[in-house]
Amino acid sequence: MSILENAIQAIEVGVQDFDNGSEARLKSAIRNIYAGVLLLFKQKLQELSPSGTDEVLLKQKVVPVNIAGKVSFRGKGAKTVDRQEMEERFKSLEVEVDWKAVDSIGRIRNEIEHYFTTAKEDAIKEALAKAFVVASEFMASELNRDLQMHLSAETWGRLIEIRDFYQAEKTRCEQSSSNFDCESEFAMEHADEVRCKSCYSDLIFFQEEGGAICKSCGKIWSQREIANAIVADRGGDDYYEHVKDGGDPSVIDCPECGEFAFVIAEAYCVSCQETSRTECDVCGSTIPPEEIDGEGRCAHCAYLVSKDD
Repeated sequence: MSILENAIQAIEVGVQDFDNGSEARLKSAIRNIYAGVLLLFKQKLQELSPSGTDEVLLKQKVVPVNIAGKVSFRGKGAKTVDRQEMEERFKSLEVEVDWKAVDSIGRIRNEIEHYFTTAKEDAIKEALAKAFVVASEFMASELNRDLQMHLSAETWGRLIEIRDFYQAEKTRCEQSSSNFDCESEFAMEHADEVRCKSCYSDLIFFQEEGGAICKSCGKIWSQREIANAIVADRGGDDYYEHVKDGGDPSVIDCPECGEFAFVIAEAYCVSCQETSRTECDVCGSTIPPEEIDGEGRCAHCAYLVSKDD
């Protein structure tokens, strides 16, 4: 059976597992759906691997070989690339994937796998909807195939139904973000990106009276709590990019309250509403994020002042 056939089978079985509804089958549903999406990515790497290289782009281990004085690379062993290696290779090969959606599916899978919350059905329904969009778009743009032609009519119809339900709920939640009000422009700008930390759903509805509720698991936030969550969510993503690719983070731990809620560009903490100078009182330079401590001095000037004291 080819990788593509395995991917389609995993998606088919995942939908069947979901419709069965038992605890064991719901867990199986999310495993199969996520595996199906990753298998589609592996199909692409297999197709891009030059002939005679033992599927070099698909294999985790790549070794150089010297044939008649010409060096080339080949895949070795049975182990294939993992999720992170797929992203790295796709980036180099300029293959487009919505990795945020993929990671959202993965987080829901991890939540169901490890905790199996009461939000299991709604969370898996969201994962199915996102997986369907990722799979159908990737099949069309990168594999030059129509997903509908590979799925049974029953599975295709069920995925359309689940996708439409999720998208309707998502639209309602996005529109509700107009109810959110905060002193931080950073929080206002990223309000519609926040995810529930209980079930990893992005179906967050902002209430007119303030605060928000997760439409997937029912978790409730106060106005301050949802502002913290928005800033921490976006700040966490930015911090990951900062570690991976360099540059400065957008959010750090507040020097006053310790919460991961201090927006550097605004010199403002959405948790305790305190401000802290980001320019050195002594030399006037911008204080590096890791040196912001509420004292208004860069590390160098703080050292010189303490030495004088």
